[in-house]
Amino acid sequence: MRLIDADELTKDRVENDPVRIAAECAPTAFDKEKVINELLSASICSEPDEDSFVELEEAIEIIEKGGIE
Repeated sequence: MRLIDADELTKDRVENDPVRIAAECAPTAFDKEKVINELLSASICSEPDEDSFVELEEAIEIIEKGGIE
């Protein structure tokens, strides 16, 4: 799947343009806030003196999911 810039796609189109209507009604493919929250949750350490980090493979999996269940 490829993400698009819906704002760029609908720019300069009238309100009842079919492309604009389709872009505005399409579901979100990537929930940025959910991805950020998952990365933050994954980086919380069990030991207070450990550095917070997320393994690269785990971060890639979270990003590939796009925050969508």
